[in-house]
Amino acid sequence: MLPNGTTTDRGHGRAADAGAEVGGVMASAGATSERFLQDADPWMQKAAKAGGKEWINQYDQNQDGKVTEKEFTSSELQKLGKAREEFSGDLARVFMLADSNNDNRLTMNELTKKIGAKAANAAIKEGDANHDGFLDFGEAKKLFGKEFDANEKLRLHAQFQEFDKNGNGVATSDEAVKAVEIRLRSPGFLPGPTDSPMPPTGVQGGAMSGGGLPPRADAAPSPRRK
Repeated sequence: MLPNGTTTDRGHGRAADAGAEVGGVMASAGATSERFLQDADPWMQKAAKAGGKEWINQYDQNQDGKVTEKEFTSSELQKLGKAREEFSGDLARVFMLADSNNDNRLTMNELTKKIGAKAANAAIKEGDANHDGFLDFGEAKKLFGKEFDANEKLRLHAQFQEFDKNGNGVATSDEAVKAVEIRLRSPGFLPGPTDSPMPPTGVQGGAMSGGGLPPRADAAPSPRRK
């Protein structure tokens, strides 16, 4: 009871009503989401088959109906020309900043200031082709270019494993369809207006990309309102 003689029952009643309303909204949203998934299922199956076929056709260099990791990796590495150019430009700027005396070569001391003693020693040991104790730009570009390619191959290997379900180094059409379907059903995927077949009402987003996989999105698909 409050000082003026009134009770707080009304406040409790309003809180209970609000709680019931929130619970009702959540239950309704859950039911709507369930209906959405049921409506979207036929579209997802068709889209997965289309996406799997598209992925196989994109990388199947010998047209045998399947994709080896070598086919996939070689195709993707050919697309890295621009990325390599950007990497070379960035490396040139870093090299100039590290070369404190502007003699176009990096000493152990200059490298240590930038990447630490352990990494500097390893870089000169591996990259110093003429064994003069320094790292010139050509040597640095070759050394870090190898590292760039190695990192790309690791990334592509992980990407290929999404399709090569049994890990035998070959992705079949069935495996490609399964990989695309898993991505389609993942939280946050928004299929695009150019994807075929058309998604059910309420689903929209960006087109297929990234090694044949549909892109992920930050937000989940909006459920269809009925």
